[in-house]
Amino acid sequence: TVITAPVSIADVDLNLFTGRAHVEKFVIGDTKRPILNVAFSLRFSPTALLTGLINVERLILHNPALAVERIGPDRYNVLEIVKPSSTETDGGTPSLSINQIEIQDGKIVFVDRTQDPDYKLTLGSVNLTAGPIATLPEDAVPATGFKAGFKIGHGSVTVSGTSHVFQNSPSVELKAEISEVEIEAFHVYLPYGGRLNSRNSLVN
Repeated sequence: TVITAPVSIADVDLNLFTGRAHVEKFVIGDTKRPILNVAFSLRFSPTALLTGLINVERLILHNPALAVERIGPDRYNVLEIVKPSSTETDGGTPSLSINQIEIQDGKIVFVDRTQDPDYKLTLGSVNLTAGPIATLPEDAVPATGFKAGFKIGHGSVTVSGTSHVFQNSPSVELKAEISEVEIEAFHVYLPYGGRLNSRNSLVN
């Protein structure tokens, strides 16, 4: 796949001997109105690179900001900029494994341009930990565990679970925890005039 939007990087610090790297201000999209703006650091195995394997021991995304816009019934800006590669590959793409990935204090802004007026939803203080994640065969990597959360008012919502991310596992185990969240803080977004029925429902 290829990214059709502009991409810019402010600074890159890479050390192949220690297996550490840091990228400052990685931006996808117009710098005045970016789709993604993030700094990230990672620790990888230099010896694995010699065998054609990209083994990332830890990947941390610092304060990522993602802007998602719905610009049509089935069109989103983040999908419009991703296109399949026009060239055939020879199958020589190296395998990738990430032992642990973290998102620290992220922010997601969602805007629905098909509404009148535009509908806007902002999620702040988004945090995520997950791993291991790999493009290796399913029997070569254990199930991926993940935990994600965000703040709503003075409370928080946390979701944790397990899944084989790249193996299209038919089942995903999830557990959600809601702490000190007032129900009035939820502003439910349901496009196409949908409705939410919470009758006889229970949150424990």
